[in-house]
Amino acid sequence: MKHWLGNLFTITMTIAVIVAGSSPVNGALPPTKAVLVLSTAGTASKIGGVNVTVMLPAGVTVQADANGVSPASLTASGQGTGSLILGNYKPATATSPGTVNIVLASLSGINAGEFARLTCDVLDGNSPNLSSFPASAISIVDVNSLPLPNATVFISLLDTIPPTFAAST
Repeated sequence: MKHWLGNLFTITMTIAVIVAGSSPVNGALPPTKAVLVLSTAGTASKIGGVNVTVMLPAGVTVQADANGVSPASLTASGQGTGSLILGNYKPATATSPGTVNIVLASLSGINAGEFARLTCDVLDGNSPNLSSFPASAISIVDVNSLPLPNATVFISLLDTIPPTFAAST
């Protein structure tokens, strides 16, 4: 019985240390990732290309290297599945926010709707919300590269992912 109570005390103290060290905000752990869904709307025409820049709030980055945004961070999804997608990440500076320029191209065209997912890394102490990720420099063209003036891009915050802790024995 003593051994069992000793183990229970050790487990309880370990959990208390993990929770105390995780800086909860209003009782919840801060997110480590934010998943954005990019979608188009405002056109019935087939979309041949989308070019959009997403501004990132302070403390938010994406995985990237010299070749661009990593496939772990940017994927074509929904209507955009199977399309060519590229991303260029520009880290934040003291005077400007970080940005991700996203280009999607489809020879056969895609319908309006979800076309990409961007998974962002959220640094400790930050809790972004949907308004933290405005889109700008939006350009949408049809399969003949003609502008679709009424088409637009909107962003949804699919999820913020809290940190996970592996149990050890």
